[in-house]
Amino acid sequence: MASATEAAVPVTYASNATSQASAQLAHVIPLLAEQMPLRNLHWRPSSSMQTLKPVTKPGGPSTVPALRTILHLPVDLVPLASHVPNSSSVPVLKRLPMVHLFFVVCDDSDVYRAQVRNEIRHWLATIRQHSPTDFDDVPVDERASAGLLPPEHLIVLVPSAPVGTFATSSSSGTSKGGMGRFYTMNKGTVLEKLRADFNSNTKEHVVALSKLPTSSKDNDPAIWIDLMARIKECTLASMGRLMELQDRMVSLYDTTKYAVHWSLSGSMLRREQMVQTLEGLGLVPDALHVYDTIEQLLSYALASGRTRFTMGGTEVGDDSTMLLGPLRKPYMTLMAQNKLSLFDMHCYLYARRSLLLAAMGHIVPVMQHTLAFIATVTGMMRPHRHLLARGFLESWSFSVALDAVEQCQRWFRELYGDSPDAVAERGFHAATAELLEVGVRQLVRLGVQVGHVPREEPFNFIESGAVSLFSPELRISRSEMAASLSDELVFDQHLRHVMHRTLQAASLCEQTARTLRIKYLWAHWLMHRGAMTSARALWDELLAAPSLVHTSSYMYGAVHAARLACIEAQNEAHGDAWIQALTDAIQARCERRVQPMPALDEMKLLSMLVTAAEAQDRDATLVGYNGLGVHVCSDHAHRDGDAVYVDVEVRSLLPTALAVDSVHIWLANYRQTQLACSSGACTLEPGVNRLRLVCSTSAVGSFHLQATQVRIQRIMLESITQSAPTVSTLSEAQQQEYMRPRVCIAADGEALYIDLRAPRETRLEARRSVWLHMESGRSALDSASMVLRPCGDVTLDDEAAPTIVRAPPETQVSRAPTGSLVLQRLPAHSTCVVSLPIKHAPRAVAAVQVYASCQYCSRTQHGTFHKTLHAPLSLPFSINIQDHFRLDTLLSKLALEAQGGMHVRVCAPQVSASSDSLVRVRVPEKAVPLPLGPRETATYLLHFEQTQPHRHRSVDTTFTLTITYRTAADEAQGLALYVLATHLADSAPAWAEGDQALLERALCACVSDATFSPLTFDATYWHHVLHRWGWRHDSERARQVLQLVQRVLADLADPSLDAMQLPSEPNAAPPRPVQPRAWAASRACLAWRMLTLPLDVPFVDTVNAVRIRPPVASHVALGEPMRVTFDTTVSFAWAKEHADDHEPLLLQYHILGDYDNWLVWGTKKGTWSIESRTQHSHYTIQATLVPVRPGWLLFPRLRITPIGPAMRPFRCETYMRHAGQGIHVVAPPQPETYWVDLRPSESLP
Repeated sequence: MASATEAAVPVTYASNATSQASAQLAHVIPLLAEQMPLRNLHWRPSSSMQTLKPVTKPGGPSTVPALRTILHLPVDLVPLASHVPNSSSVPVLKRLPMVHLFFVVCDDSDVYRAQVRNEIRHWLATIRQHSPTDFDDVPVDERASAGLLPPEHLIVLVPSAPVGTFATSSSSGTSKGGMGRFYTMNKGTVLEKLRADFNSNTKEHVVALSKLPTSSKDNDPAIWIDLMARIKECTLASMGRLMELQDRMVSLYDTTKYAVHWSLSGSMLRREQMVQTLEGLGLVPDALHVYDTIEQLLSYALASGRTRFTMGGTEVGDDSTMLLGPLRKPYMTLMAQNKLSLFDMHCYLYARRSLLLAAMGHIVPVMQHTLAFIATVTGMMRPHRHLLARGFLESWSFSVALDAVEQCQRWFRELYGDSPDAVAERGFHAATAELLEVGVRQLVRLGVQVGHVPREEPFNFIESGAVSLFSPELRISRSEMAASLSDELVFDQHLRHVMHRTLQAASLCEQTARTLRIKYLWAHWLMHRGAMTSARALWDELLAAPSLVHTSSYMYGAVHAARLACIEAQNEAHGDAWIQALTDAIQARCERRVQPMPALDEMKLLSMLVTAAEAQDRDATLVGYNGLGVHVCSDHAHRDGDAVYVDVEVRSLLPTALAVDSVHIWLANYRQTQLACSSGACTLEPGVNRLRLVCSTSAVGSFHLQATQVRIQRIMLESITQSAPTVSTLSEAQQQEYMRPRVCIAADGEALYIDLRAPRETRLEARRSVWLHMESGRSALDSASMVLRPCGDVTLDDEAAPTIVRAPPETQVSRAPTGSLVLQRLPAHSTCVVSLPIKHAPRAVAAVQVYASCQYCSRTQHGTFHKTLHAPLSLPFSINIQDHFRLDTLLSKLALEAQGGMHVRVCAPQVSASSDSLVRVRVPEKAVPLPLGPRETATYLLHFEQTQPHRHRSVDTTFTLTITYRTAADEAQGLALYVLATHLADSAPAWAEGDQALLERALCACVSDATFSPLTFDATYWHHVLHRWGWRHDSERARQVLQLVQRVLADLADPSLDAMQLPSEPNAAPPRPVQPRAWAASRACLAWRMLTLPLDVPFVDTVNAVRIRPPVASHVALGEPMRVTFDTTVSFAWAKEHADDHEPLLLQYHILGDYDNWLVWGTKKGTWSIESRTQHSHYTIQATLVPVRPGWLLFPRLRITPIGPAMRPFRCETYMRHAGQGIHVVAPPQPETYWVDLRPSESLP
C-alpha cells in the first residue's frame, strides 16, 4: 500500500573543482546511495516539546517524551546546485537538507592549502542559503525564541585511487631541495589539515574513507560505517531542530489563545506543518496525537463562542466529495486565509486522520472512525438543515460511508493480498456491514422525504419536521442520489443493491443481529411494494432464525405481527397454517411477557385464534402460556366424601376481562398418580381471581402441581409446572423436588380401597396366586374396570378367569377381552376378594409389585384410582426332609428354618394319607407352637411303617403335609388391633367417618416389620402418618389419635401380652369389653396361615443292616491280627414291586479299610447270592483286621452293592446298627534301655 512516508529527505553533496574530483564523485555517489535508506534512527525528543504524545512514567503522574525509533528513512542524494529549498507545495522536511556533504579528492597538502581549503570555505558559506525560508515571515521576537536551523555538514576525504590507500606522507624529498624536504616533514597530511581547519571543539566534521570499491559487487558496507554513522548523527540533529522549532512555533502561538488575533486556523496551520514532518518521518502515532489536540481546540473554540465559524456544506459537490484520497479542496490555502468552514474543517481532520491510520495498516479503525465522523457532522449540521439542499445530509452520509467502503477495500487488498488473516478479514467485513447499513438508512431517509417510502415503522428514521426543512435553491450533486429522488424505480434498485451488499458483508462476518435487521427492513419494503410472496418467505426465514428470540422485544413482536399481516394480505387467514402462525405469535408474547410489544395485541390474537379454531373444528393447544397464571392457594385440599376441592388463584396479566369455559389443574405424586381438578365457566378479570376446583377421587397424600389449563372454546392455554431446571447432582434434584408447590389431600377411610395380599392358604402342588382385596367404602360400586400391570419378571395370567374368594352374592367378577378385571355390583361397606393366578414368577423374586389403574362408577360419581400394590411371594421359612431307612421302618427328619429377617411361629406338622395306604405314619403330638427367629430351626421326626410288611408297593404312596404358621407381623397386627378394640370400647375419640379404618391400616403398617419383641412409640413416624392423611398436627382429632396410639403401643410393650393367650370370643374370660369392628379385624390378622404340600414315601430295593461282632477281649495289641464277624441282614420291605422279583440277586460287600487305623488281612471283597426275595435274608462275613495305630479305633464300615447286569436302576442303602463300635488298641511291650559308659577310667574327670 502506498504511503506518504516513502518520500525521501534530501542530502546535498559537492566536491572540489578538479577533473579527478569530478570523476571520483561520479563513482562515489552511486556507491553511497546503495547504503541508503537510513535505518534504526533513535531520536529522543527534548523535554520541552509539548506537541508530541507524552508517555506516563510508571512511578508517577508526570509525563516525559519517550524514545522514538525511525526504522526506515529514505534519503535523496542531490547535488547542491540543483537543490531547491523553497517550494510551497513540498513539506519543509523534504526541502530541508539533513546534512551537506563535501567530498575532497586531494592528496597533496600544497594543493589543499592553495585551492581546496578556499573551496570548502566558500561551500560552507553557500549552504546557509539552502535552508527553507518558511520561518522568515515569523516575527523577529518569536523567531529568536523559537531558534534557528543551522545546517549540518560533513567533509569527506576520498582516496585518489579506487583501490589505493592514503599515504602517510607526501612525495619523496629526494626530488626536491633541502628546503623542500623540510616542508615535507612538517606540513602534515591533507586529513590532518582538514581536521585542524574545520573540526570544532565539540563536533567533528571531517570523515575519511579508507578505500573505494571498484564497483557495486565489492561494495563492502564496512567501508561506509564511519560515514553512515556521522550522517545518522547529523540527520537526527537536523530533524530534532526542525521539530523543536515547529513545536516552539505552535507553543508560542497557542500562548496567545485568549488574544484577539488568535484563530483556530492559525493554530491548525502551524500544527499541520508539525504533522507533515512527523508523517514524513513515519512517526504516525505522534501525528495522530496532534490531530487529537486540534479536535480539543475545536471543541474549546465552539464551546467558548469567541471564534465564529461558517457552517459550510453549501458549495457544489460538498455532498459527494471523496474524502479518502487526494484532497479535493485547497484546505491549506483556506486555512492560511482563515476561511475554513466548520464542515470543511471536520472533513479535513477526518481525511488526514484516516490517511494516517491507513498508512499504519489500520484499515478497520478507519472505518470505525468514519462512523463516528458521520454521526458528529450530521449531529452538528442537523439544526441547520434549512440552509442545506434537500437530502444533503443523507446524500453526504451515504457518499462518505460508501466511499469509505470502496477505498478501505482497496487498501485492504493492497495490505493483505489474496490471503488475508481470518481475524482481520472478519473485522473488515463487520465494519463494512456497519457502514453499508448506514448507507441503507440514509437511502430510506431520502425515500421518506420524497415519498418513495411511507413515513411509518420501520422506515420512520427522520424527524417529523425535517421533511420540509431545506433550501430550495440548492441541489445535491451525487448523481445516483439525485436520480433516486426523482425516480422511484431507480430508488428501489439502488436500495436493493445496497441492502444486498449489507447482507453479504454481515453474513461473511456472522453478524446475526445486523442480518436480522436488514432482512426485517427488506421484508417491510417488499410488503410496501406488494411483493407478498417474497415478503412472507423473508418473514418465515426470520422466524426460523434461532437468534431472533435474543433480539429486542420490539423487533421480535413486530416480525410476528408483520407475518400475520402478510398472511392476511394473501387471503390465507384460515387453516392449520394460520392457526400455527397465531399460536407462534402468542407464544412470542409469552416469551417476552415483561417487555412491551406494541405490535402484538394479545386479546386480539386470542380472539382470532378462537375464531380460527372454531372454523377449522379442531383444538389448538398453547403450551407454556403465562398470561394466566394458576396458583394453588393452600397446601391442604378440602375433602367431602370422594369429592376433593382445591382453592386456586388465577392471576390474569391481560388488559381486559376474559371469558373462559373452564379452568383445570393436574396434580401428581411420586407414584405418578395423576388427578384432574376442574371448574366451570367464569370470567377472569385483570389481576387476581379466586376459584374452587373439584375432583372426584379416593387418592390421598401429597401431590405437586403438574400442569394447568384454561380452556376457551377450542383453545387450551396450558402451563407445565412439572419440569424443573437442569440439575447435575442428586442433592440438587431432591432440593428441587422439595421446593415444588404441593397439595395435601386428606385421607378418607371410607373411600374405595384396594390392596394385594398373599393368600392365607398356600398349596404348593397348585398354581401360585395372590389375592386382590377391594373394599367399596361408603359408596356402592355399580361397575369397576381394573388394569393390573406387574413390574419386573413376574407376570399374571390375563387369560385365566378370576376366582372369587369372598364377596357378596350379587357381586360378579369377569375378565374383559383386553385382560382387565371387570367388577359389577359391589355394595357399600363390602369386601370382594379375588384370586389372581400367577403365570410366571422366578424363584429369586420375594415379592410381586403390581401397578393398578381402576376406573369405577357409582351412582353419585365417576372416578379413577391409581395405586402401586405389593404382596409377598416367598415363604417365611424353608423345609428340609431327610429320610433314614431301617429294616421295617422309615424315619424322616423334617426341619423348618426361618428365613433371614423373618420371625414366625409354627405349629407341629400334620401328615394325612388315604385309608387304603400300605404305609402309615406317626407324627408328633400337638404341642405349643414354637416361635422362630431368623435362621432358627424347628425339627420334627416322622415315623413311617408298613401296614402289610409281606406285600410290596406297586405305586407311590402320597401323603399330604400341612404346616400351620403365622408371622410375627400377623401377631403384632392382631395384638395392636385387639388393644385398639379394648380402648375404643372404653372411650372412642371424636373422629369422622372412616378415621378408624385409617388408624387400623396405619397400625398394621407400623408393625408390619415387627418381631416378637415389644414395640415403642415413634413420634416422628406418626407425625408423618398424620401429614399423609392431610390432618393438621394442631387439630383436636390429631391430638386424640396420637394419644390413642401411645396408649396402644404402651400396652403392646407389656411382655405379659401374648397373642397365644387372647380369647377366641369377644365375651370370653377375662371379661373385658371390646369394639366389634376392631375385634373382627384383630381376629382376621391372627388367623393361622396354612401351607400344604405333597409328601411322597420313597422306594429303596434293599435295606442292609450290619452288626459287627468283635472279640471278647476289650483290648488288643498294636499290630496283632483280630478276627471280626459282620452279621448282615437284607430287607426288601421298602422295595417296589417289579416283574423280576423271582430272579436271584447277587450282592457284593466291600470292607472300607482306613489305612491310617486298620489293615484288612485277607479278603476285603466278596459276593453272595440271595435266591428269592423274602422279607429278611441273613449273611455272615468273616474278616481279619490289623490295627496300625494305638488308641480307641472305630471298626471299619461295610458297603454292600448289587452286581450283575442292571436291567433297571437298583437302590441299596446300608446302615450300621451300632455306628460307634470300636476297641482299644494298646502298644506292645518294649525292652528296657540302659546307658553304659565304655570310656577308660583314666579319661573320666
